[in-house]
Amino acid sequence: MGTLHQRLADYYYKPIFTKTSFDPAVFKKIEEAMGFFNTGLEAQLFAAGDSLTIADFSLMATVSTYDALKFDLTPYPNVAQWFERCKKTMPGYEINQKGVEKFVERILPMLPK
Repeated sequence: MGTLHQRLADYYYKPIFTKTSFDPAVFKKIEEAMGFFNTGLEAQLFAAGDSLTIADFSLMATVSTYDALKFDLTPYPNVAQWFERCKKTMPGYEINQKGVEKFVERILPMLPK
């Protein structure tokens, strides 16, 4: 989670606060981190095995933000399946989603065009 969230922050927050362009090299780091997570989900349903744990809640907060920012999960089938599974089974998912939607609504106007 620390890697996924940090890379989200590195890619999106810097342009917001410094009014600079997005850095494609930083986006590659996002893809790398998502690839690590995808590999980590091989042969298991959730982040730490086949049961929902606190790790999944933490990861969901970040992955749902990526999703709201239109990051394509298609190249990461294990992550996409995990995400759909969590949306259906995770208690409180809808509460997180409301917060994500408010967050994205606030930052979208600040993103460089």
